Amino acid sequence: MKRPYHERFSKRHLHGRKEDESSLALQRELGNLIVTSNLIDSALTKILELQRDQTALLSSVQYRVFYPSPKCTIVAFVSSPDCTQNPLPGQGDLVPSPLFDFLCTEEYKSVSINRAALTLFTSLHDHLSGLKTQLDHEISLIESNYLKKKKTLHISICVASSHYPLIGCDSTLNRKTVELVLLTEIEGQLIITGHSLGGSVASLFTLCLLEVINISKPKCRPFCITFGSPLIGGFGLQHSMWNSFFLHVVSNQDPVPGLFLPSGRSPPTSPHSQNTGYNPFGTYLLCSELGCACFDNPDLILGLLKVISSEVAGGLQDVDYGGILRNLKKRAICKGLPQVGERFADPFTAGIIMDLEIIGFDQTKLLQHNIDIETLISTMEEEARNPTKKNKAFDAKILNHKKKDMAGLEWYKKKSKDTNNGYYDCFKNWCSENPDNERDSKRENHIVLLSGSLKVYWEDMVAQVQRKPQKEGATFRTRWLYAGTVYRRMVEPLDIAVFYVEGGTDYMKNKRSAHYKLLQQWYEEDVKPPSGDKLDSKKQKVSSILTEDSCFWAHVEEAILSCELLKSANSTLEQRKSSWDNLVKFEKYIMEQINNYAVSPEIFLVKSSFMKWWGVYEDYIDTSNNSYGSPLISFMKNGRYTEYR
Repeated sequence: MKRPYHERFSKRHLHGRKEDESSLALQRELGNLIVTSNLIDSALTKILELQRDQTALLSSVQYRVFYPSPKCTIVAFVSSPDCTQNPLPGQGDLVPSPLFDFLCTEEYKSVSINRAALTLFTSLHDHLSGLKTQLDHEISLIESNYLKKKKTLHISICVASSHYPLIGCDSTLNRKTVELVLLTEIEGQLIITGHSLGGSVASLFTLCLLEVINISKPKCRPFCITFGSPLIGGFGLQHSMWNSFFLHVVSNQDPVPGLFLPSGRSPPTSPHSQNTGYNPFGTYLLCSELGCACFDNPDLILGLLKVISSEVAGGLQDVDYGGILRNLKKRAICKGLPQVGERFADPFTAGIIMDLEIIGFDQTKLLQHNIDIETLISTMEEEARNPTKKNKAFDAKILNHKKKDMAGLEWYKKKSKDTNNGYYDCFKNWCSENPDNERDSKRENHIVLLSGSLKVYWEDMVAQVQRKPQKEGATFRTRWLYAGTVYRRMVEPLDIAVFYVEGGTDYMKNKRSAHYKLLQQWYEEDVKPPSGDKLDSKKQKVSSILTEDSCFWAHVEEAILSCELLKSANSTLEQRKSSWDNLVKFEKYIMEQINNYAVSPEIFLVKSSFMKWWGVYEDYIDTSNNSYGSPLISFMKNGRYTEYR
């Protein structure tokens, strides 16, 4: 019989024990750090202040901007209790909205938002558009002070780590969340907060802010905190690297966060209801009288919200989040956490089970609600052991490893120059001939392996970007585009060589990979045309540059084919005219590349394909009594190309 999950043990657990012992309490320590900071207090205080203002409750949703200090701004949203206590039919539906098209990706062509939250947000849209512009300007002013704060922030993290040692664990999500929490302690933070459906509106407003703010710069970024707020969207929101900017506080006595999930408390639905696709995003701080813990696994969070929504007795009543947080702060300061005995062989499993019991979910209760805790723990364990797997496209360590593969190609390029062939033709010749020298064969085979590994990596990188919302894809391109451009200029010529050796024609149309096209498109969108000073600088460094157009050799191969058609007795008049037109365009293209110092001098090596083309083309011009003259013909016949170095 299969043993219960928590009783299973293996060498894998032994080897990962130290790592897991650090992971198992991380959720609690992060939760304790948050409740003992001023972050939640500041946000909740302003929400309560706004709720006490009776005029604020006259409309379905209201907001107010607070300035508790010169460098701290809090935008608080509250909704009328009637919005959740008596929801209208269809308010739980997920509907698309053009206001959030910026969240669309290649995988999710549309992003659906909860109808109730979207309706409230839309009612404030004109006001919030002006506020968004105002806050973006304020954040820009704060940025100038960031460098001073950064030193203080580093010290604050060190102090926090001494009291909560597991905060120092290598977790990107937790570190980002910690930085945002601690930044409030030294001021200069923009907090967007809200309660119930007001929190849902706060989340939507934060997403709109993140769309206009350049989060790649070290400026103060908005941080959204919600209290007892329903889920606002589906899978499209879950794949965002903006998750660390959202903290959702949920009591185990508050059914509102699971209000729109299909359960006994769901409001009446419209005839074509679509409320089964809800998914959490961001970090969830789940609270009970015994303690709190942070989670970011969407499947686990979704299951817990369903349990809360179906089990809490009575109607939708107000939950005293202020009292809950005061109690948690006392417990955290006194380290008043209940102890779970040595019931579990695997420390990771023990940590998850302990966290769930602290917030009021024992295994029996979860089984009653058909929550497969074993599968969830297994998935969470895999994510904890392989943190880069979820976000591998943005892992600097993997990129650095791939740079070693690039170094292998650069070594091959350097060696190939000594043969008077150049990088492209050295590889092309190897592809078209059976190598006589076994060592050379091994060398080129190694280049094939390196280029193949790099291609798999960059195809995956590009695919990851396409799955990101537009703004996040732009952030990726800023951080990684240089490496992607060097890769494209080194590896694509090898693909071109193989294509033409195998008898292909028109590489650009028939063979070019989509990931090359996208890397080039992103590069051209980001790079400005070179100025005079930059051209002078490029001229000085031309001897060591890579040819900028990664399709340069495809243009050369097509020019060679055009020359063959032009000289062939079997070519029709139309074919010859088309070939000549193509060659005139090719000449213009080559001179543009030369004048911009955008090609490597190795194209002029004696045995290169370009010089092969020039030999055939020059012979045709000389023997056909063609008086055609051009800048390129003059450049080549006068031997000026020998000075291009």
